[in-house]
Amino acid sequence: MSTETRTTDGVGTDGLPGNWKAGVAGGLAGGVVFGLLMTAMTTNVLEMAIPVMYGIEGPAGELGWLIHMAHSAILGLVFAAVVGFARLSGSTR
Repeated sequence: MSTETRTTDGVGTDGLPGNWKAGVAGGLAGGVVFGLLMTAMTTNVLEMAIPVMYGIEGPAGELGWLIHMAHSAILGLVFAAVVGFARLSGSTR
């Protein structure tokens, strides 16, 4: 009789180490919190400054939020990749 044992080595199904879904989710959650703080303290950053980095002139409130959230998701993904490559994911090996 044979048994099958599953082991994980921190490598996702796509061959990249780290949990990219958790990284994106964490980045988006942090982006919402940080975006709300920026809106409360400096309203023009999301509305004017971030869209201007991409050549979009004038007030662009929703587009500024969209760009900010895209940045947050990408940075969360980068963080997950760094943690995965450095093997800092909390495994006890």
